[in-house]
This record gives sequence, structure tokens and C-alpha cells, in this order.
Amino acid sequence: MENNVYLNVNKKAFNEFFLEKIRVRAKQLKKIKVRLEEMQAEILGESEETVQTMQEESTLYPDPNDRASLETEHINNLRIRDRERKLLTKVEEALERVEKKTFGY
Repeated sequence: MENNVYLNVNKKAFNEFFLEKIRVRAKQLKKIKVRLEEMQAEILGESEETVQTMQEESTLYPDPNDRASLETEHINNLRIRDRERKLLTKVEEALERVEKKTFGY
């Protein structure tokens, strides 16, 4: 009889521990999801800003050095946006995993 009581106490303690782990994981996933959504919005916003800036800037510089500097700046901005595009893909995949509750496994 004593063994049975011990098993019931351990089972109850295990269930409480397991439920607490689930609650903690849910809170962590919520925080992760919020951060991923912030990153997604930030990347998209910077991308739109870059496009607008590049369209508004005049490329008619009489001095070849000024024009070369502008083109170099555009190339660097496009390179950064390409890296962010790749990051955006990873962020979106991570958000899908958070939604499916497979994130972190």
C-alpha cells in the first residue's frame, strides 16, 4: 500500500512539473514570436525605405567621382538588402515553426 501512495505522489509531482514546463515554453514561444514579427517588420520597412531613397536620388551628377560614390553606395545598400532578404526567409520559416509548435525541436 505504501508503494502505491509513493507512486501517486510522484505521478502528481511529475504532472505538475510537466505542466509548468509547458506554461514556461508557451511564454517563451510568445516572446520569440513577438521578436520575430518585429524583425520581419523592420526588414520590410528598411527595404521599402531603400527603394524609395534610390528612386528619389538624382543620378545626374556632373562629376564622375560623385556619381561613382553614389553607385557604390547603391551597390552596398542592395547587398545589405539581399542579405536581409535571406534573413527574412529564415524569420518567416521560424514563425511558421512557432505557429506549428515545432520551434526549437
